[in-house]
Amino acid sequence: MQLIISLCAAVGFIAVFRKPLKSYSSIFYIAAILISTASAILGLADIGGAVGAAVDFFNTGFPAAALWCMIMWSGALFNGSKPMKAVMPVRGELAVFTSLLTLGHIVRYAVYYATGVINRTLSARAAVELIVSLAMLIIMLPLTVISLKPIRKKLPPDRWKRWQRTAYLFYALLCLHTSLILIPRARSGSRDAYLDAVVWIAVFALYAAARIAKFLTKRSPEKRRSIYAIGVCPALIAILAVSIASFPESTAISDSDNIEKADDSSAALTDGSFTGTARGYDGDITVTVEISGGRIVSITADSTERDHWYFGQASDRLIPEIIEKQSTDVDAVSGATYSSEGIIGAVRAALGKAGA
Repeated sequence: MQLIISLCAAVGFIAVFRKPLKSYSSIFYIAAILISTASAILGLADIGGAVGAAVDFFNTGFPAAALWCMIMWSGALFNGSKPMKAVMPVRGELAVFTSLLTLGHIVRYAVYYATGVINRTLSARAAVELIVSLAMLIIMLPLTVISLKPIRKKLPPDRWKRWQRTAYLFYALLCLHTSLILIPRARSGSRDAYLDAVVWIAVFALYAAARIAKFLTKRSPEKRRSIYAIGVCPALIAILAVSIASFPESTAISDSDNIEKADDSSAALTDGSFTGTARGYDGDITVTVEISGGRIVSITADSTERDHWYFGQASDRLIPEIIEKQSTDVDAVSGATYSSEGIIGAVRAALGKAGA
């Protein structure tokens, strides 16, 4: 749900601050730098509590990604529409502001990726994420520079437009980057990540349909509705395909599978040692579940996440609860949601191998 919340917050931010952002852009740029710096420092400090949860949420990059979506969509809206009139005049300033907000997310993950490369512990999926992230950064930096008003004025219009076209590649990479994070989490059993993944693909699929429709109807506005309707069809197919592809591989044990039923589950669970892996916050979590007499007797867990504080908070509480309940139907630990979901998903995967 973090992405959905971020998208709603981005709409609200533009509605409230678009005029001040245009008039006092420098103040907003400084504020963005301060926010990114504070979030990066506090994130590296591994603080807990409500402040830690807020920093963790910001450093996921979802707030910045939501603002990028607003910038992206402003170019797909039809000329003269109210949303376009609201965003387009401040699009350059919003792009610079969003780029500066993204810096905290970049620093947070740069440390994680650098550690993985140095220690040679980077998974194949994380390596792909790193390549995509670097490509995005290479495109984002020059786009940010030419969006600054003094530089934008000095560039010839044709040259500025050519540079701006690289934004399409940036948006495509942004879609891929976030999908690589959300879809594995969704498939590991996170309902929140599943909803976020479907909404995320919907935003980009419908954007593609709107962008193509606008291009095709530039000279024939009267065909706008029919072309847009045709474009929506493949967009809906893409959304449906992602919905199916990212559907959780395993679901929570139902409430009826209580402890009493688990006591008589020897026929369902095979004795032995079983491992399972799922995606945590920014790394994989692997668990080993020991089954004896058809019951879970012990669980050990390890994580490649950079912030082991969150993993420790989640594992210390969830593992005893899972063993006590003999079920993965447990609540995530507040402030360590992704690590909690990774542990639960990994245990589900292990239990699936045991015959659950």
